[in-house]
Amino acid sequence: MNYKPWASSLKIKKMVLTGNIMVNNMIKKLFLPLVILALLLITSCGEKKEHPATKNRKDTVNNGNNQTGNGNLVFIESPKYNEMFSPGDQIKIKVSLSDKNQKIDSASLFIDNEKVTTSALPFEYTWDSKNQKPGKKKIQVKYLNGSKEEAGESQLQIKSEIKPVEYTYTVVNTYPHDITAYSQGLFYDNGVLYEGTGQYGESTIRKVELKTGKVLTSFNMPNSIFGEGITILGNKIYQLSWQSGKGYVYDKESFKILQEFEYDTEGWGITSDDKKLFMTDGSNKIYLMDKNTFAVTGTLEVYNNNGPVANLNELEYIKGSIYANVYLTDYIVIIDPETGKITGRIDMKGLLSRVKVTHKVDVLNGIAWDPKGDRLFVTGKWWPALFEVKLVEK
Repeated sequence: MNYKPWASSLKIKKMVLTGNIMVNNMIKKLFLPLVILALLLITSCGEKKEHPATKNRKDTVNNGNNQTGNGNLVFIESPKYNEMFSPGDQIKIKVSLSDKNQKIDSASLFIDNEKVTTSALPFEYTWDSKNQKPGKKKIQVKYLNGSKEEAGESQLQIKSEIKPVEYTYTVVNTYPHDITAYSQGLFYDNGVLYEGTGQYGESTIRKVELKTGKVLTSFNMPNSIFGEGITILGNKIYQLSWQSGKGYVYDKESFKILQEFEYDTEGWGITSDDKKLFMTDGSNKIYLMDKNTFAVTGTLEVYNNNGPVANLNELEYIKGSIYANVYLTDYIVIIDPETGKITGRIDMKGLLSRVKVTHKVDVLNGIAWDPKGDRLFVTGKWWPALFEVKLVEK
C-alpha cells in the first residue's frame, strides 16, 4: 500500500471545507427569506401609499366579445359587443336563431330594459339613437323555449358627437402651497381656500390663506381614512373618503363633524350645482346625489367624440359645466352636466416646471373657482405652488 500522509490531510481539509459550505448554505436558506421579509417590511412602512391608477378596474369599458346567451336558441348577431355609435345613427340590430330546426314563435327586443319590438324570428330592427345620452346601452332578446323564458344579451355604446374645444393656459399668479398636502379637493369661498388632503394617517380638511399658503384651521381625519374630494354648500363642507364607503359633512366654521353618509363605490371627486351633488369613483361615471339624503338619483357616463374618458378625479362646478381632473394626466376636461359629453379639454402640461421642485411630487389634482373674481386655481399632490391660470383656446 502506497501511503501518502499529505493526501490524508488534504481529504480532512476538504471534508471540513465541504461541511462548512453545507452549514453556510443551510444558514442562507434559513435566514435569507427572513432578511428579505424584513427589508420588505421596512420598505413598505417607510413608503407613502399613493392613489393607484384604475387601469384594472372592473367597471372600465370592455371592448371584447362578451355577448351572453349566445349558447341559447336566439341570440343577437349584430351589432358587435360594445360597438361604438354616434347619437343619431340608425343602428341595425340583427336577431338570429342558432338552430333553424327549432321552433320559436317570436322574440321581444329590449334596449335599456324598454321593449322596442316583438317579431317572428329571425328579424332585424333599426333603432334610432337620436337624443340618446352617451354610455353603454344594454340589448336583450327574450323568448319562450317551450314554457321556459330565455334571453340573450349584448350591449353597444353611444359616444359624443361633439369635438371638444382644446385649451391651453397662461399663469396669472403663483402662490405658496404646503408640500405635505396630498391634494384631493380644493374649493374657494369668501377669500380663502378650503382643501381636502389624502394619505392614510395624513388626511385632513383645512382652511388656507390664499396669498401665503398658511393653514388657518385644520382637522385631522382618522388614521384609517384616506381623504378625498371636497365641496361646499352653504355653511357645510362635504368630504369623501377613498375606499371606506363613507363621506363626512362638517360645519364650515368649526370643522365639527355634523353628519356621515355612505356610498357603494369608491369616493374620488365631489362638487355641486347648489341643488345636488356630483361624485366620481375613478371610472368614467359621475353619480348624481341628493344633497340631503345622499341617495344616488342618476348617473352620467362621460364620453368624448372617441369614446369613454375614465379616471375622473377632482371636480369643480364652473359656469354651468363640470371641470374634472383626469387622474395620471395633465388634462382637465369640461363636461356637460346634463349629458356627460365632454365639451372641452385643458392641456396643463408644463405647469409645475414654472417653479423650483426639490422634493417628491405627484400628479396634477385640485381645481378651485372664484366666481366673483372670475379666477381659476389649480394645484397638485405635494406641489409647492398653487397657480391662478387663465384659459386660452388653442
